[in-house]
Amino acid sequence: MNSRESIAPEVKSQAGRRKSPASPGKEASSKKASKPSAPSNLGKFSKLEVELARQLTLAGIPFIQELSPIPGRKFRFDFALKNLLVEVQGGIFQLGGHTSGLGVTRDCEKSILAQLEGWRVFPVTGEQIKSGQALLWIQKALSIR
Repeated sequence: MNSRESIAPEVKSQAGRRKSPASPGKEASSKKASKPSAPSNLGKFSKLEVELARQLTLAGIPFIQELSPIPGRKFRFDFALKNLLVEVQGGIFQLGGHTSGLGVTRDCEKSILAQLEGWRVFPVTGEQIKSGQALLWIQKALSIR
């Protein structure tokens, strides 16, 4: 059994809830709101991650944030949904993590290792999140089985 198969049922049962990477067995606390919103532990998530979490929640799509699906590696992905991992590519127009030579090399390795474990990987940009295109791609990917 690969790591995707062992995690997929957990993703389904944790609809819209975030897990702390330090304690994967405990759910982050959240208060019930009158309408769907992202959970309250927003301080550690980027604005783009918060926006995508809001869109997924409103669309009724179950997800886990900050999942480390690669055995023996500390690589984390921003979102896990069934057999799909989504990585938000923030700061792509600045010289930084995802845009440096080392950052691109690390992201390639991370993506390939996840795919070798049976996951599909979607890197998405801020503009794709803000326009709703990322959500449309995610919805389409999850409807294909």
